[in-house]
Amino acid sequence: MEKEGFHYEWVTIRNHRILLHCRTGFPDDRMRFIARIAVETCDWQSSSARVLKVFFDDKSDMWSVDVATTDPRDRELENTLSTIFDAMYGTLICIPRVGIIDACNSQSDSYNHTEYLSMKSRVATGDYI
Repeated sequence: MEKEGFHYEWVTIRNHRILLHCRTGFPDDRMRFIARIAVETCDWQSSSARVLKVFFDDKSDMWSVDVATTDPRDRELENTLSTIFDAMYGTLICIPRVGIIDACNSQSDSYNHTEYLSMKSRVATGDYI
């Protein structure tokens, strides 16, 4: 799947590198705001979880927020994010998904946690992992 062009934008919020993806149109300020809320929630709840992707499907008026982590206890972030988005928007249909990625040797000089999670979750692509 191509990751650049009209419907995609990469943003960095703190140590999260997030792919914003709209089915049609450009990623907008509302999408960036939802990404920021997801980042704040993940940083508050976990030290290893990273927001990887925010997707908006205008046809079904549905949002999805993809998070990855190496800590299985972070699965609870799905409920936390659902509760927060429901409290903020009420009618917003948002499906947060938390993927648990197997940990690797993080002691390497070239290890980057966000990059590792993005590559293993197939949000980012590359030949070096």
